[in-house]
Order: sequence, then structure tokens, then C-alpha cells
Amino acid sequence: TSAIAPGSPALAVGMQTGDIIISVNDEEITPRRALSDIIAEYASGAQVRIAYLRSGSTETATITLGGLQVK
Repeated sequence: TSAIAPGSPALAVGMQTGDIIISVNDEEITPRRALSDIIAEYASGAQVRIAYLRSGSTETATITLGGLQVK
């Protein structure tokens, strides 16, 4: 089980341990396309929209990579 890092953008938008990120800017996370590979394409400070699963429901949030600004 992964934990949400203190001070992370994920924590700032209310993500919880057990949430599963399924896409970034509508690009699906797959075994061939890992979350880290997708995120690496964006500069620190870029805003991205993530979709994640929580208890069977899809949630979305916009986060600023490398920072705590949330929109």
C-alpha cells in the first residue's frame, strides 16, 4: 500500500491512500505507459488534470506539479 506524501500535490487535492490514478490529461495509465513516464513529460509548475478511482467512483482534480497550488 502506498501512502500519500506529506506536502504533495495529491494530498493538497484531497487524495487518500488507496486512491488509484487512472489518467493524466486524459492519457490513460497502462502497463506500457506508467504514471511516472507521463508526469516526466511535464515541467515543474505545469497544471495537469488527473482522474482517479476512489471506492469505485471516478474523481478528478487539477494539480500543479512540484507545487501546492490547486485549482
